[in-house]
Amino acid sequence: MILLISETPVAGTVARLAKWLGHFFGKPCHPIIMRNYPNNSFRIPMGAFSSLPAWPDVLKDLVERADLIVIHNIYAKSQANNLIYDVVFNCAPPKSKILFQVHSPPLEAPGGLYRPLNDYPFHGSLVIAQGYGRFLPDAVSVPNVVPDATYPFAIQKDRTILLPHMRSTEFRWSGKVTEADHNRLEESTPFSNGYAVTNIHEIFGREAVTHDEVMLRLAATSIVVDDINTGLMHQTTIEGLKTGCYVLSGADMYTIEQMCETLKMDVPPVELVSGINDVIYHLSDPQLDKRVHEMREKATAFSDKFLAEERLARIYYEQLKTAR
Repeated sequence: MILLISETPVAGTVARLAKWLGHFFGKPCHPIIMRNYPNNSFRIPMGAFSSLPAWPDVLKDLVERADLIVIHNIYAKSQANNLIYDVVFNCAPPKSKILFQVHSPPLEAPGGLYRPLNDYPFHGSLVIAQGYGRFLPDAVSVPNVVPDATYPFAIQKDRTILLPHMRSTEFRWSGKVTEADHNRLEESTPFSNGYAVTNIHEIFGREAVTHDEVMLRLAATSIVVDDINTGLMHQTTIEGLKTGCYVLSGADMYTIEQMCETLKMDVPPVELVSGINDVIYHLSDPQLDKRVHEMREKATAFSDKFLAEERLARIYYEQLKTAR
């Protein structure tokens, strides 16, 4: 039996991985998710685990029967999180493998990100192949398994520029797109060839939204701005490519190389930028419409070839088996 344990749904990733790992390993794989986000924005297959009055006893029973346990993104020191670690490392069978997977870093600076790896004897670690390998050079690089999106109706692209990262604020070291960046883009709207800037809160009236909601809106979006400040790449880029968007990304060469090597793919068709001034330069180009059309066609072809959900999941499975 395989257990994937997380504090939150990690944007739906944990439940999705459980489905695919159960399929490829041919054995039960259960997502143990402690709580949901505000507005219950992701479906948790078995419900919020912490709602069980005796959840530590239930977790102990599961851990004692597991041969592979992957803990996803549980960083914060809390009574519940400490109890999870205590149960896992005290009750797991001697022959079981315990791994830690890093997703997007939490709020604190990079030096404080990986406390659990120092505090507990994990057998290995996994890191999303979008630039995070620089923080954990010995970790096994795995893809971000992003679902496919198909619809039984035609969707017309509008002239919007979507910034999905407006939850990032100035105090975060990983300020993907800051409030100042957003303001600069809005000020430059008269020079953006008729494209208007929007974000998740403006569209949905809230910040916690499901992956399905984002993908449907991206299907009607022309331009997406991913992280332009840290050199990393985020799920926004993959979602944008899979919905045929013109994606602007500040990913650096390390990120691109890590992603291409892990996913065994060509360089993704994104517009590489070095900050907000670069973004504004591209959006004010008189040839923008032609560029958008060209890049959207390339995004669709690239996604069909390299970013199908099953292909990403199979690579994840193969990489996971190498973790020691």
